[in-house]
Amino acid sequence: SIWAQETPVDVTNGIDARLIEAEAAFQSGNYGTATTGTLAILNALRGSAQTIGTVTTPVMAALADPGTDSARVSQLFR
Repeated sequence: SIWAQETPVDVTNGIDARLIEAEAAFQSGNYGTATTGTLAILNALRGSAQTIGTVTTPVMAALADPGTDSARVSQLFR
């Protein structure tokens, strides 16, 4: 286990906020805008290491637009 029973853990964090922004952008039809679209938000998160507590993610490759709304939903929520 990465946390003990009494390890303090954030309930929400900046990563969660950015994912909510990405979903809101998608819902408003803003998937591909260069700086504020869903794809840009997801790629900004993937493009730098993210830390939650003591766990840090690696930098990941950028995502590409899968082309259809159903594939975009799958990409956002996988």
